[in-house]
Amino acid sequence: MPIVLDRLKSEGYQFAGWDDTQFSVRKGAVTETVKTEPAVVGTRNWAVVIGINDYAKWPRLQYAAADANSVREALIDKLGFAADHIVRLVDKEATRANILKTLDTKMSRQAIGDADQIFVFFAGHGATRQLASGRSLGYIIPVDADPRQTATEAIAITEIKNIAESLGARHVFFVMDACNSGLGLARGGADRFLLDNARRVGRQMLTAGGADQMVADGGPGGHSVFTWTLLQALDGKADPNGDGILTATEIAAYVASLVSKISLQTPAFCNLPGSEGGDFVFATAKAKEYLTEASTQLPADALALNAQWKRAGPTSN
Repeated sequence: MPIVLDRLKSEGYQFAGWDDTQFSVRKGAVTETVKTEPAVVGTRNWAVVIGINDYAKWPRLQYAAADANSVREALIDKLGFAADHIVRLVDKEATRANILKTLDTKMSRQAIGDADQIFVFFAGHGATRQLASGRSLGYIIPVDADPRQTATEAIAITEIKNIAESLGARHVFFVMDACNSGLGLARGGADRFLLDNARRVGRQMLTAGGADQMVADGGPGGHSVFTWTLLQALDGKADPNGDGILTATEIAAYVASLVSKISLQTPAFCNLPGSEGGDFVFATAKAKEYLTEASTQLPADALALNAQWKRAGPTSN
């Protein structure tokens, strides 16, 4: 190793240390700071957040509007989304025309760059219709839809797939907290990840339940079980290694595992048509709990309390 290091030095290489915030190169008594460039340059995050409680002709829901508002707050406060890059449609605003117009116009190729990301959250009713072929088709229900006119007044999951494929953003992630929304899914196939991922188009969807499952509206904290768990994931709990990179795949793994343990619904996750293996990436606050040579063993009472918390936690086995 000393021979290798000497050879690298002779060829002009420098060695940098990492203090969890930046690299520093030491030259004698002088320390120079080396700024690191983001792995994905020019990426902007956009979102459409929809929540409907007060349906005109469907049963009223309790928590959908609050779910949408809390997801919006999490995107801004915890994940760095700009408030003016988030379109919120709640209750009477969430008509079929407004939802489709928002996705088709405000999130159009003219507004969205090809390196950008779009996150779409829907909380509300879902429905299923049996086709003449025997196949089932899933829908999300806008505020103004008539239960007797689902085919023309609701929004079919196939229509959402077409919208996803037409959007110009690099990564698009749909999260649907609605009954029967799983009918839309058919499973598809550190810095290096970010570089590779930035070149791959991603179209992904996470639903609150399977094709034949009702989704619970009530849950802890004034949210549905699904959205309550999603908010925990967005808060960083789905980033187990604390590297500040939170992907749609990590969120889906966390949410599906926990929701299926505490309810009668099983979330489903897949790639949509047009996906090339890209993964939606949220930038979270990087964890500051790292070990150094100064780290000491936790006291016995702290270790015992931590063990007790793990046994009581919802993710314990």
